[in-house]
Amino acid sequence: DGLLCSLYVSDGSFTVTAGGLSTDDITVGLGDSAAATATVTVNGGAVRIGNGTESVDLGRKSTNNGNNATGTLDLQNADSVVINVDQLRIGTTSSGSSSAVLGHLLLSDAGANTITATSVAVGDSVVPGNTGGTSTIQFGGGSNTVNTDTFSIGVRKSQASVTIDAGG
Repeated sequence: DGLLCSLYVSDGSFTVTAGGLSTDDITVGLGDSAAATATVTVNGGAVRIGNGTESVDLGRKSTNNGNNATGTLDLQNADSVVINVDQLRIGTTSSGSSSAVLGHLLLSDAGANTITATSVAVGDSVVPGNTGGTSTIQFGGGSNTVNTDTFSIGVRKSQASVTIDAGG
C-alpha cells in the first residue's frame, strides 16, 4: 500500500475475474456531466477499499442537471470485503434537480464483510428529490460488521433498503 489509487467508472462496466480488488476510493455511476449507468463486479479474491479518509460513491450526482445516474458495486462473489472510508454514499445527490440517482452495494455472499465509515448514506437527496427507484445495500450470508457514526437509510426525498441474506 502507500500508493493513491482511485477507480472511477462513470458509465459502462468493469469486471475483475480473479485476484480481488484493492483501491483507495471508488466512484461508480457519476451523473454530473451526462446520464450514467455503471457496474463494477468482482468475481473472486479479497476486496479492500480505502484507508479511512477516502470515499465510496455509487450512483452520485453533485451538479444541477436532469441526468440520471446508477452505480452498482457487485462484490457477491468476492472472498471477503473490507471497506474503510470516511464517506460511503449510495444513491445520493447534492444538486437541486429531479432525476433518478440510484446506487447498489452487493456484499460478499460467503465471506466476511466489514464496513468502517464515518458516515453511511443509502439514498439521500436535496430538494426537489431523487425520483425513480430504490438504492440498496445487500449484506451477504456470512459475517457482516458495520462500524459507523451515522447510518442513514432513505433520507431527504429518497427511497432505500438494506437487506441481509439468510445466515448473515
